[in-house]
Amino acid sequence: MFNILTQALSKLQDEAKGRVFTLMGVMILSFDSLLVRLIDSDPWTLIFWRGLLPSLVYFLVQWHMDKTVLEKHFFKPVLSTLLTAILLAASTICFVFSLDNTQVTSTLVIANTAPLITAVLAFFFLKERLSTSTMIAIAVSVGGIWLVFGYQPTHAELEGDSLALVTALSMSVYLIMLRKHRHVMQPCFWFTADYLLQSSR
Repeated sequence: MFNILTQALSKLQDEAKGRVFTLMGVMILSFDSLLVRLIDSDPWTLIFWRGLLPSLVYFLVQWHMDKTVLEKHFFKPVLSTLLTAILLAASTICFVFSLDNTQVTSTLVIANTAPLITAVLAFFFLKERLSTSTMIAIAVSVGGIWLVFGYQPTHAELEGDSLALVTALSMSVYLIMLRKHRHVMQPCFWFTADYLLQSSR
């Protein structure tokens, strides 16, 4: 099954592959927020497992696809790899604590603005073009964030909403760095997992 999927993806252009992977990721993570909220555990325990289990999956996938990447970059990571890992870890930590303090809807509305923030950052730092539809979506998203912060949240909810915003911002910067330094970014997932595991102790 995995080989069939790999062969099918190899026939697609890079942009089409990106869209397929994005769709697959959204489908897999569509119930993530609800599951995090339903699990009866403290945030740091969740963060521990969210760091450990994905790192094992990343390792197996990378080992299957190209083990030389791990051998080359894992033991001698460059600065951009470490910074990217810290950004991804910060995004994960803030996401879990946001769900612990505010409504799931609020967290999702704010955190899911990350792709649009990324589009703006890509315009300035990667010189990528902003389409009219993207600019309209950005304007609508800004309005959605304003509505979330405008409903007079409690102190805990305000903290959770702010953490969701940090989640979106850190994820956006992470994606920009991943795009800019994609040739050395594969091992960053391992360093992210290590950071999360150390933080949760």
